[in-house]
Amino acid sequence: MPKSLKPPVVIQGCRVEQFALRDRSIRFKGHGLLFTEGKEVGPVPRLALGRARNNEVVVFHCDARWNVVGAMAYDSVRAAKQRAERFYPGISKGWTLTGYTRRQANRILQRSGAPQRCSICEKPWHAVEQMVEIKKPRIALCDGCIRELFGMIASDDTDSAA
Repeated sequence: MPKSLKPPVVIQGCRVEQFALRDRSIRFKGHGLLFTEGKEVGPVPRLALGRARNNEVVVFHCDARWNVVGAMAYDSVRAAKQRAERFYPGISKGWTLTGYTRRQANRILQRSGAPQRCSICEKPWHAVEQMVEIKKPRIALCDGCIRELFGMIASDDTDSAA
């Protein structure tokens, strides 16, 4: 298989585990099933199955250059593939393993994205659910630290009200 047909190791922060190339024999039947920014996502030539940091499985609907046109998240690979089959009957036979490792994905994730780490716990941006960046002074806070800080403030308010 030519290298250009293989997807990147990481798409939108998810390690790509499998992919499928849609040829003309596989018809699009997914009308009304996937919308992005209020517009329906039509047929695409490539699908990628990625694994998010929370172990969620994401099916990326991509153009010929692996740019994401739309995405849907699922609890399992099986559920993701079943849904892809509803969009493209017969695509199930076309899934191919990428062979990408977690180490490869982590290396790429560490080199990309800003902010890199939470200013408090120092977790990298790809290991947390969400990262908030404050421009001045330039700091970044992850969702876990924000929840913890909020809990501390809320408990102080409760103590002072008593």
